[in-house]
Amino acid sequence: MPRNPKWTHDKLILALDLYFKVNPLHASENHPDISSLCNSLNTPHMHANAEDNIRNPNGSNMKPCHFLDLNPPVTEQFFGRFKLEKDISQEFQ
Repeated sequence: MPRNPKWTHDKLILALDLYFKVNPLHASENHPDISSLCNSLNTPHMHANAEDNIRNPNGSNMKPCHFLDLNPPVTEQFFGRFKLEKDISQEFQ
């Protein structure tokens, strides 16, 4: 099964926006804002290559969770470092 393309700077900004709106620890792929992000990510202008796979709700739900690692109170709950997510988060602090 082909993999989804890497998350771009613009797509990560959308995920960070969702992170600030919805607590990722309490959201699911069925949350309306997750569905909205998924739909936004799947519009043709968001893909550099027409052959790119689309984002599914589960993947759209997981990406905001990566920003949890950058929030000190929950760092212990979510392990790993995501460099691009860290850069995007710092850009908007």
